[in-house]
Amino acid sequence: MIRAVEVLEAVGPPLRRLRTRAAPPWEITRVGLTAPLAVIDGRLDVRSHRQVERGLVAETLAALASGVPATAPVLTGIGYAEALAHIRGELSLAELPAVMAASNRRYARRQLRWWRRDPRIRWFEIEPDPMPAILKYVRGTD
Repeated sequence: MIRAVEVLEAVGPPLRRLRTRAAPPWEITRVGLTAPLAVIDGRLDVRSHRQVERGLVAETLAALASGVPATAPVLTGIGYAEALAHIRGELSLAELPAVMAASNRRYARRQLRWWRRDPRIRWFEIEPDPMPAILKYVRGTD
């Protein structure tokens, strides 16, 4: 409400004249990267182990110590939720990366199912280097 009053004072009524819905002066290009599931799974495994090695549990403990409640949205995301389970004694430190990777795999598959339905996305394999093909596509020489 305060912002609306400020805008009204600055430009005067009616506000609807400020709400133009013109198309942007550029064309949106949607690019997706994909890989075989085994490659994605391997990368997620490595990522999960690195997060634990780099102090995910200590970071989670520090957040809790600073007053962030365990139920805060920031601590419900993948990684933090599993770290909280470890802190509560539900997971060992050795199990933590594998459980995180499994959560990430489920999320990645859900994302892929969602985005693959969008016909506007042009998909490129991540291996070999997709940049030359993406640049060719974006430049319209594909």
